[in-house]
Amino acid sequence: FKFRISRRLIERYYKGDMSLDQVEVLENKKRERKSMSRFTYEEGESKEEKKGSGIALGELSELEANFNDKKYADILVTLHLLVYKSKGKAGQQKKKLKTFTGLVYGDDPATDRLRYEERANKLKRADIEKMMSLLKIDKSKASFNNNIPSKEMLVTRLIDYLEEPTSQAKKKKSEATSSKKRKSSSGRAKNSQSYSALEEACLQSIAKKTLEDDSDMSPSALIKACESFIGTKLPNYAKSIVKSIIEEDDQDEQPPPKKSKKKAAATPPPAEEEEEEE
Repeated sequence: FKFRISRRLIERYYKGDMSLDQVEVLENKKRERKSMSRFTYEEGESKEEKKGSGIALGELSELEANFNDKKYADILVTLHLLVYKSKGKAGQQKKKLKTFTGLVYGDDPATDRLRYEERANKLKRADIEKMMSLLKIDKSKASFNNNIPSKEMLVTRLIDYLEEPTSQAKKKKSEATSSKKRKSSSGRAKNSQSYSALEEACLQSIAKKTLEDDSDMSPSALIKACESFIGTKLPNYAKSIVKSIIEEDDQDEQPPPKKSKKKAAATPPPAEEEEEEE
């Protein structure tokens, strides 16, 4: 035969069950091969990662040294697990975290935030503090009204930062300048405030009574005596009132001016007396 024939067809041919033409037809049918169509996956649309409302951690220059520090290498994995809900690929956690711009919530932000807080509360306090040190989040007692913060308070502050990462250095500068402005404005207000007529009269009576007990008292001593009597420090306006009372008292005590002897000698006697002598 010109082509290869299966053993079963040869046996049937020798038995006389089929002719050579039938064997050839069956063999051709068997050897017909269908064209193979390979299955290909259709490339779906690439899902764009949702971005938060803050600044990317990699763009914050204050965090660059911490991200490159080896002592924070282990906490990067923990932070990646908290933020992205997975440990991520080995060695890729730092690169991924540098693109982080903030937590993205769904339709129910309150529930989503609660889940992040529950996940963070399962971590050790030392890990939370280390993450805050990595991100340079203030965790001092002074920032918590001079009280030792609890673990829940630290978690709340950490989640607040992760919702919208920002530069903490600029925030501290702005807070410092605003506090200075508040102090200066309050100082101006204290110095510029004026007393009512009743308050001024009360202060004058207190100062005069104090002067009666000790007339040789200096202005500064009188001001201190008035402050101790009232229980508060006097503003500049009230101090000027006390000083004016001392000046008035000094003017009252001054004797009338004496006539000089030279002027008395220079005055001529009356004309009537001269005529009588003549």
